[in-house]
Amino acid sequence: IGDRVVNPEGEDLGKIDNLMVNLQSGVVEYAVLQFGAFMGIGGKLFAIPFDELRVDREREVMVLNRDKAYLKE
Repeated sequence: IGDRVVNPEGEDLGKIDNLMVNLQSGVVEYAVLQFGAFMGIGGKLFAIPFDELRVDREREVMVLNRDKAYLKE
């Protein structure tokens, strides 16, 4: 929670606001992405399937293969 999310082009898509866990299996199923917030206010929240995210250890960010325009719409 709080990790930055970028797309493969390096555009900032927001940050991880929360995680949704399947209580029966204990597996994280969704990450809640906060997009478009200014100082934590006014952003949109998106539930993104957790398996669509990958970790970029070198840049210390999560990477989501989505265009920034997709989230704006």
